[in-house]
Amino acid sequence: MLVSTNTFLSRIATRTGLAPDACGHVVEQTIKTLAAQLDAQTLREFADNLPPTLAGWAESSHGELPAELAPVHLAAVCGGLAEIMSEPFCEVLRIKLPPALAALLVPRERDPADLSAWRTQLR
Repeated sequence: MLVSTNTFLSRIATRTGLAPDACGHVVEQTIKTLAAQLDAQTLREFADNLPPTLAGWAESSHGELPAELAPVHLAAVCGGLAEIMSEPFCEVLRIKLPPALAALLVPRERDPADLSAWRTQLR
């Protein structure tokens, strides 16, 4: 399910409580962290499963691992990505990524009214 970049960033900002600018940075760094772990073919498929701006961040990673992210933010973004990408492709990523990252690629609660339950799952 492809969504707009703004919609995706709004979802993650709501879930993490981050301001929009900070949220964009966290999403970009998370996508680059995931992309840096992928071979060229899987990276292209990853980018194809993302909205254009997010795809550009993935394609610009050049295999470099970005700065360390807070685990709760990394989990929020990975969960959000799992919601917008196809399940078959998420399974490909789970196989190709290191186990600690692969474990985060699961859809989270989608009901924004139940943020307390969603945040509890991240702990």
